[in-house]
Amino acid sequence: MTSKRIEHVLSVLVGVAFLLVGAAKFTGQGPSFKYIEYQSGLEWVDPFLTLATGAGEVAAGLLLLVPTSRVPWARAAGSALVLAIMLGAFALHLSPWLGISTPTETVDGAEAPWTASDFAEERSSRQFILSIALSALGAWLLARALPAVRNARNR
Repeated sequence: MTSKRIEHVLSVLVGVAFLLVGAAKFTGQGPSFKYIEYQSGLEWVDPFLTLATGAGEVAAGLLLLVPTSRVPWARAAGSALVLAIMLGAFALHLSPWLGISTPTETVDGAEAPWTASDFAEERSSRQFILSIALSALGAWLLARALPAVRNARNR
């Protein structure tokens, strides 16, 4: 498989993943932002930061799915957005508000204002590892997409 083909396949996979994960944020799924709100005491984190992140993820996903033959800058913009969102996630995981190992879910019936008993005892570092991997993938896709943008500008 050629490197262009690998780039295209990874771009589509990341694009679809970001569309799905971003859309899920609009349904209130996932404990991460709720846990950040609980730990930080910042009452605006969920839903506002949740929805803003979801919108950014959906936008990144859509941009990664645009054919580069039609819009050469779309993959670069989508990759830059992926990288920015994932670096933000990585930073939050390193903060005392979220941590590397996070609750895997909220308990049934949990509602804001959040308390410690609203979060499952089971914890996982899967999101942290995923933020590292997707940061690296976003950086790689961005580095691969920038020459196409330069070439399109020079035509």
